[in-house]
Amino acid sequence: MRHPGCVLASVLLCVPTAGHAWQAHDTSSVLSLSDVVRWVEAFHPVVRQAELALDEAHRELGVARGAFDPELKSAWARKVYAGKDYYDYFDAYVQVPLWIGAFKAGYEQNRGDYLNPDRTVPPSGLYYAGLSIPLGYGLFFDQRRAALQQARLTARMAKAEQRKVLNKLYLHVVKDYWNWYFAWQQKAQVAAALELVRQRLELTREKVRLGELAAIDSLEAFINLQDRYLQLQEATAALTEARLRLSTHLWSPEGQPVELQPSVRPAAFAGSALNEFQSHFPLEALEARLVQQHPELQKLRVKYEQLEVARRLEMEKMKPKFDLKYHFLTTGPSEQPWNGTYLRNNYKLGADFGFPLFMRSARAKVQMIRLKQERNRQEVAFAERQLLNELRAAYQRLSVLGQNLDALRALVQYYESLRKGELDKFAAGESYVFLVNKREEKLLDARIKLAKVESALEKSKFEVLFLSGMPLDVPLAQ
Repeated sequence: MRHPGCVLASVLLCVPTAGHAWQAHDTSSVLSLSDVVRWVEAFHPVVRQAELALDEAHRELGVARGAFDPELKSAWARKVYAGKDYYDYFDAYVQVPLWIGAFKAGYEQNRGDYLNPDRTVPPSGLYYAGLSIPLGYGLFFDQRRAALQQARLTARMAKAEQRKVLNKLYLHVVKDYWNWYFAWQQKAQVAAALELVRQRLELTREKVRLGELAAIDSLEAFINLQDRYLQLQEATAALTEARLRLSTHLWSPEGQPVELQPSVRPAAFAGSALNEFQSHFPLEALEARLVQQHPELQKLRVKYEQLEVARRLEMEKMKPKFDLKYHFLTTGPSEQPWNGTYLRNNYKLGADFGFPLFMRSARAKVQMIRLKQERNRQEVAFAERQLLNELRAAYQRLSVLGQNLDALRALVQYYESLRKGELDKFAAGESYVFLVNKREEKLLDARIKLAKVESALEKSKFEVLFLSGMPLDVPLAQ
């Protein structure tokens, strides 16, 4: 795979700057769809914005994980009044949040003439370590765990949103590229037809001068020339518009807009056969992928999981709060053996209890969340049905376009044979300019229709992949 920078060097591009335009040296460069996609993938602002949004979601996950970070704390307070040392408190500890409860270990040193009895510690201070465990609310779920799960779900939703945004961008790129292809082919066909008419006008005027043709034939050739000239002007305007639309997707590494030069042309049509595409992407496989991995459905399902996390948290709040705290106390490791007798006589034990009597707020929130979950289920069902129907319709259109393409290729060959036969008759003096013009007009229309169907077929292929939820950057870069 070529680096995107090679694409800029291989095609004629124009980057607007403060006083001049940078140009490559090629005069007839070819730009393929895969080159455009790689360039878009590397430098398009929307791609960068999608990456930043995903990175922001991961930073939010880091914030949620921070609720489980250990903390080192200390507190010191001293009171001296009227020359008396009332107290001198010092407490330093490390607190480690656990998945359930918390671990706390520290050192306490208290001195003074008026210490509270419960603050009295040995002269060397007192070490402590223990756990705080919720046995009611918070045993299975709490605010910290809910926030962490919500952050993980937000990251998943951001990933799905990124895929949705990128797929829309790449589909726009595909459509604009193939519109540019059709506009370029249309102008090329009209320009070639104009040149043939110009040559025929010169030949007709010569035959009129020699008396081999009537003067009205010269007028017929001139009118046809003017008609082709008007067609060329319209085709040129359409090509300019299509080129500028495609240029909106091209940006330089410095973030400056890049404009395609008129001399750049699209690659020749080399689309894979329809049966090859359908064998590689059967409808049943695309439908299964849509149901499981479509970004829009993924976002809706993640939203349901977020609601479920919120519902679990509100259900947890309906439980009584009962926190049990135990701390082991010691003046140091050399005090005495830490046997059962020592542990039973050196500890702090406590419990906190609370219970909301009516639980009206929690019950109401649970009911609201359940209603939202039901609405979400309906949204998922409707979106899935709608997307599946759109995919099936697009797949059917693709089949019709494939049949039309084969028919138009044969039709072009038939019209080419008719034109050749009419030109042979005209050269032998057995035909008229009017008939030759009609044959060429039909051939020109058929060639333009063929280019239009080629463009529509390729756009339809990627529309099918887009509707299935497949990441478009993978097949586009191939």
